[in-house]
Amino acid sequence: MLSNRAIRSLRIAALAAGILCVAVALLADSIGLSFGHGISRNQVILLVLGLMLLVAGITGRKFTRVYGTIGFILLNVLLVLAIVELLALGVFKIASRRTLPSDVPRERLEGFDERVDCSIAGEYVPYLVWRAAPDQSGIYATDQLGHRVTPGSSDSPGALTVFFLGGSAAWGSGVADSCTVPSLLRRILEEETDGPVRMVNLGQVSWVSTQELLELLFMIRDGHEPDLVVFLDGFNDVCTAYYTGAAGVHWDYQIIRDQLEGRASYMARKGLTGALFESTNVFLALSSLGLVGQPEVPVSAAEG
Repeated sequence: MLSNRAIRSLRIAALAAGILCVAVALLADSIGLSFGHGISRNQVILLVLGLMLLVAGITGRKFTRVYGTIGFILLNVLLVLAIVELLALGVFKIASRRTLPSDVPRERLEGFDERVDCSIAGEYVPYLVWRAAPDQSGIYATDQLGHRVTPGSSDSPGALTVFFLGGSAAWGSGVADSCTVPSLLRRILEEETDGPVRMVNLGQVSWVSTQELLELLFMIRDGHEPDLVVFLDGFNDVCTAYYTGAAGVHWDYQIIRDQLEGRASYMARKGLTGALFESTNVFLALSSLGLVGQPEVPVSAAEG
């Protein structure tokens, strides 16, 4: 057992450390310890730590009992929230059963058994902002320039050269290389022209028409001349214009802008509580029942 003098010294140290942590968490922006604006995750952690130290300093020997009581209450709250989340998921599925992917008829194509994850490795490219990483293998194969591979494409000097540009629809998110739109178009053109076709898939996930025009310009600049150019566009350009209020803006505009200019992220602008609530099954269930509005969606390359 510690003496009263030792307990008093520990309480004073805990109070001092708690005040320091709380002050740094709240004043990080003004004293230059934060890279952005608003309360960051690290500041929240520091604030919670400071408050715990303050409680420990105030309660002294009773801190263990207070800590145990708080922990018991929080554990039960988390348990209730988990049960509510599971029930809300059931309500959401029942309320929106007609729009669930399992109820949508799916056309079967060779090499296309089911939709798979469309996330791919990428890299930064000047002016284009991003492009798929080169020399990838697997279901999303790319060449040395980061362009999606089109199986059966001819390398013959006299082949009809077609450049196909667009977003994820052109890229072929969720399908094998042989089932992309450019791959299917290559087969049709070969049958119609009765000759070899060199199909170059220049589509990239989430690209808008402005990026595609720049990619076409760079390809021609580097000596790659097509006989035919096909664009498959619309969705990404409309969505980015809707979310940003400007035409020709690329996806992830707000996120990239905020990182470059040191602005608060989407979650910070939205508010931590609001952003977390919109990611729960409870919100999905309430929105499917028409009791709350749809969430404000930030421009993101996760779709498109």
